[in-house]
Amino acid sequence: MSSHEQLGAADFAALRRAGFRPIGPVLGTCVNRIGWQRYPNLFGRRFAGVTSSLPTPDRLPAYSRTEGAWAELDVLTDAYNAARRTALERMRDEARRLGAMAVIGVRYRQTPAPTLRAHEFTAVGTAITSDRYELDETEALALTNLSGTELLTLMSSGYWPLGLVGGTAVVYVLAGWTNQYARSLRSKWDPSRNIELPDYTQGLYEARELVMKRMRAEARDVGATGVLNVALEWEHREHEVDRLGKAIDLILTVHALGTGLAQIANPSHGPIYYALSADARER
Repeated sequence: MSSHEQLGAADFAALRRAGFRPIGPVLGTCVNRIGWQRYPNLFGRRFAGVTSSLPTPDRLPAYSRTEGAWAELDVLTDAYNAARRTALERMRDEARRLGAMAVIGVRYRQTPAPTLRAHEFTAVGTAITSDRYELDETEALALTNLSGTELLTLMSSGYWPLGLVGGTAVVYVLAGWTNQYARSLRSKWDPSRNIELPDYTQGLYEARELVMKRMRAEARDVGATGVLNVALEWEHREHEVDRLGKAIDLILTVHALGTGLAQIANPSHGPIYYALSADARER
């Protein structure tokens, strides 16, 4: 399939108006075997211990005397981040061999986490070149999830994409007594009542913050002053444990990927800002 067939008519026309032409589809992929991940210990240093001040009878399950907490699962997190970086670098190498100066319309897929023992990250896009522009020796070949039309609009405003930036975080959420009590109320006493599960909520906030910190770091590494088209995805899996009684913990995986950009005429290194795309979703 030619690169012209990958593009819609509007995007192809926009590319030509911007001074670019497509030269071929490019792909980058990486499959990482996931190593053994130890789940955090309930009474370990990374989690809150037994809260003896809570007025709960000794006959209640152990989870009724613990506070909720969270900890990052570093083996899983590292596997996902490494696969993404490796796959995108391979895409960049393939585009460079074609003589490209950028890759647009990058789309990707990755295997669900964290149930599989291997993680795959695959990205595809359209390599473009130009008879009007060229990269200088200090500029890297840019990867972007922007379309041809979006690239034209961006350049018309005086900006250029610097590359895809992102991050992944896998967080284990220990559900404390408040969370477990809320689940019990909903399931046993009043199924029609809506009750927030606070530990799950806080865990998602913590995972998202870790991801955004990593995205900011990658954006600064490429010299970006902002990040556009941020795609935010998350997934969760319940994890049943026996803490002298059944408790349901949660494993959260959050991914983010966007295009770092800089002003062409007068780049600055101010605070990183974000534009979240409408396709943020839970898988």
